[in-house]
Amino acid sequence: MRFIWKQLTRIGRHFLAGLETRRRHISSIPGPPKSCTLLARALLLDQFELLAPEDKTYYRERTRRKFGVTLEYLCQDPDDSIVQLNKILSPLQQVLKRHDFLGGAAPSYGDYIVFGAFQWARVASKRQVIEHNCPVAHWFSRLLNAFNGFAASQPDRSYWD
Repeated sequence: MRFIWKQLTRIGRHFLAGLETRRRHISSIPGPPKSCTLLARALLLDQFELLAPEDKTYYRERTRRKFGVTLEYLCQDPDDSIVQLNKILSPLQQVLKRHDFLGGAAPSYGDYIVFGAFQWARVASKRQVIEHNCPVAHWFSRLLNAFNGFAASQPDRSYWD
């Protein structure tokens, strides 16, 4: 029993050390409020177009409750929102210049959370949210193709038009 406890303790220390390394890599990435608001400003009106007519009233009301403004006001300049988003992604770009993933050599929970937002953009809008040929674009491509291309198998917005 003592041997097992020592092994579990040793494994736990390595696991925690790995988490600390990942935390340091991820800590410089912009938090959700600013980046998610900019993404919403760029995408919500595009997503609105995909909704069934009976869902549009609820969508408008929910957006007004959440952001305190109308959908059209919130999304009045989606291109500027994308420019601003790419500016605040600079820390993410820096991390991904040095590592394949936010947590280092392999994807971690943080990768999947951030990836989900960009996957939403790919599916809901035709807008190019991530600049071409940058570290974030390469990272996104790696995750799209992970798990035998599972995420890439979800059609992008052009499929729905």
